Amino acid sequence: MKTMLKKLTALMLAMLMPVNAETIRTLRPDGGGMKVEDRTPFITALGGTTAGQALFQLPNPSSITFIRINADNSVSLLDAAGFRNAIGAAPSTGAVLVNPSLSGTVAVQDGALAIADTNGLQTALNSKRTVFRMIDYGADAAGAGDSTGAWNSMVAAASAAGGNAELLFTAGTYKGNFTLTNSQLTRRWKITGEGGGSVGDWTAVEAPGKTLI
Repeated sequence: MKTMLKKLTALMLAMLMPVNAETIRTLRPDGGGMKVEDRTPFITALGGTTAGQALFQLPNPSSITFIRINADNSVSLLDAAGFRNAIGAAPSTGAVLVNPSLSGTVAVQDGALAIADTNGLQTALNSKRTVFRMIDYGADAAGAGDSTGAWNSMVAAASAAGGNAELLFTAGTYKGNFTLTNSQLTRRWKITGEGGGSVGDWTAVEAPGKTLI
């Protein structure tokens, strides 16, 4: 019992009585008296681990500090920047673009878009729509001559292309017999009027059995 009381007394004194401001020492029973010794062996005698001993001996930080126990059981005091770096965190600052202002012409490249859908939208987006203009096939946009031949030539070119096509009436007035066969109506074509003259500004998407023009 006396031995236990001596140990408890020594522990309390070791925690409360620094010898000086430079080196904190501890007291332990020594025969009939007390002996002042360095704290490290005393902590070891109490069963402290290597990391635990290092924690006991940390200096007082002068600012907000984070404790890091290293792989070799040593202990480090890190500031905020060092702590972020140690855990691999992203920098706390970065450039943020708010309300960007765009001007000029934006060029959009044709390309394949992966869409998890099978309702026909993927096919339409994955294919470039080729534009065929009536005036490029000899049509008379002034309305003086018959443009039926130009229409038939344009339709034939669109059919030969095999993909999506836009049949475009540019601004003007056109005369002629503009028809599509049933097989042509099954293609994914878009027929548009650019506006002006008797053409007007309109769009028609073909469908079997529907008169487009």
